Amino acid sequence: MISGPYSGDGNPLDAWGNGTFVPNLPHALGLLDRSPDHDIIVFCRDNCDGQPFEMPELPWSYLELFVRAAENSGKPHYLLHTRPGVMNREQVAYLRAAGGLTHIVKSHLVTIVFAAR
Repeated sequence: MISGPYSGDGNPLDAWGNGTFVPNLPHALGLLDRSPDHDIIVFCRDNCDGQPFEMPELPWSYLELFVRAAENSGKPHYLLHTRPGVMNREQVAYLRAAGGLTHIVKSHLVTIVFAAR
C-alpha cells in the first residue's frame, strides 16, 4: 500500500504516505509525470548546510530518488529549497552533475507561477 494512515484519506502525493518515503516518493513523482495536467515537477525540501533536524543520509536518499525520477521523465524537475540561506553545496554539486536539474530558493517560486500562466 502506497498511501496510508499518515496521509489521512490516502493523498497520493504525500511522500510519507504509509510511513516510508522510499516507495512513496517515486510513486508521487510518477503520478505527476504521467499527469497531462502538470507541466513541471517541483520538489520542496529543506536542504541547507548543517541541517539540524535530519540524519545526514536522509537528504541524499531524497535527492537520489528525485534525480532518478527526473532522468526518466520528459518534464523539467526543480528542487525548491524552502529555507533562507545557502543550500547544501555538496547537494548542489550532485544536482548539477545529474544534468538538467535545477535548484531554486523560495523567492523563485513566483517566477515558476508566472511562467505557468
